[in-house]
Amino acid sequence: MKLTAEDRLEIQELLHRYMFILDAGEHHELGYGYADLYTEDGTFGTRPPGREALAAAAGRAADGTYSEVHQRGPQNQIHMNVGEIIVPTEDGAKGISYLLMIDGPANQIYWAGWYEDVYARTPKGWRFKSRVHVAGSRAGIPSNAAAIRREWQKLAMQHLTGDEAVATAAQPIARDPLNWVDSPE
Repeated sequence: MKLTAEDRLEIQELLHRYMFILDAGEHHELGYGYADLYTEDGTFGTRPPGREALAAAAGRAADGTYSEVHQRGPQNQIHMNVGEIIVPTEDGAKGISYLLMIDGPANQIYWAGWYEDVYARTPKGWRFKSRVHVAGSRAGIPSNAAAIRREWQKLAMQHLTGDEAVATAAQPIARDPLNWVDSPE
């Protein structure tokens, strides 16, 4: 199979939508918008296939609430896929991309491994068939990296003083940027 320029652009947009939807799932059906980026039998990591498992991977809890880490705001994690490489396969395509993260509230940027993806063309366009996040010691990241980041964030927040800390925590998020770009003019 050969990938056209249009195929590649559509897969790149899938990667970019993934980031926006994952990082603001409260605006995207509390995890189901994330699940819609996958095929019906799609998987993330070692989770079972399907819509419910994918919504849970995005931050949806069994009671229908949504993880604070995946909501826009001061505690938000921002995912950035970069350096994507996409190659054709007999059944569709596969690819890799680095994962950079920005963690709130200290806004620390760090490398968090990479993704290994299998893509399938569906009637709804290109979708993830599977997505594996290679992280931690499998990616050469020290096992205590998350603890070090949390401690660094705690120290950074202690440096914020009264009014600045309140202003940082109280900033409402006006809208989700992906909803803005997708809305009709």
